[in-house]
Amino acid sequence: MTIIQPLLSIRGLTVQFGGLTALNSLDLTILPNQIFALVGPNGAGKTTALNCISGFVQPNAGSIEFNGIDILRKGCSARVRIGISRTFQSGQLFKSHTVLENLLIAQHSAMKADLFTGLLPFGPARSEEQRARANAMEILDMLGLTAYANIYAGMLPFGVQKITGVARALAAKPKLLLLDEPAAGVPHEDAMALAQNLREWRDHFQVTMLLIEHNIPFVQAISEHVCALDYGEKLAEGTPQDVLKNPAVLEAYLGRDDTQKEDADDNSHHS
Repeated sequence: MTIIQPLLSIRGLTVQFGGLTALNSLDLTILPNQIFALVGPNGAGKTTALNCISGFVQPNAGSIEFNGIDILRKGCSARVRIGISRTFQSGQLFKSHTVLENLLIAQHSAMKADLFTGLLPFGPARSEEQRARANAMEILDMLGLTAYANIYAGMLPFGVQKITGVARALAAKPKLLLLDEPAAGVPHEDAMALAQNLREWRDHFQVTMLLIEHNIPFVQAISEHVCALDYGEKLAEGTPQDVLKNPAVLEAYLGRDDTQKEDADDNSHHS
């Protein structure tokens, strides 16, 4: 029997902000081409986990291996170069640049031409620019954004900005795409369509997806594996059907008293 090696392996990940433990000895294993969802109420530690993987937060303890490589000492841009890309809930687009320019900028860290060769109208820099443009246009076509290529990102409708954020993350040709609440603020029907689209894009680009999300119907529609967190600890892990019906998970979402909910909201600034 063939053993599939994990793309991402997290062991004992612990993050503390002052006296608050945002993550407590978290273990996660994500397989190639999997769509993996992290769920949980506010303050559960979901965003902290994403920030650790992408390099924005340095954990107090634990390890993160990507493709068999220890990445904890690598910066954010180095992680992009080895195949980790992410979206942001707020979009984080360059609003005064066009959609196409946003995708070209996303590929800049992978380009090898130096400043001098970049000034020449021929040679390696020119070839790289042509390849980057072709890659960007392929992604825009696949994601249905071609008509917006020359529109300034700041002028886009909210839903199109969300998809443009995914397009920009894909432009870096990641092996692992981190999705920060992709369905937040999206109407139900559009969210269900987005779930279907993300599955198609996963297959087309052969990219593994790790998402954090509060929209449970969206999680059920898109994910193949789910891990539920609460107060930085794992509550349950498995198929969406099993995890989202787990009594401990239901209690975390529905059973807190008002004081606990206020504490969770406070913690969410760190998680």
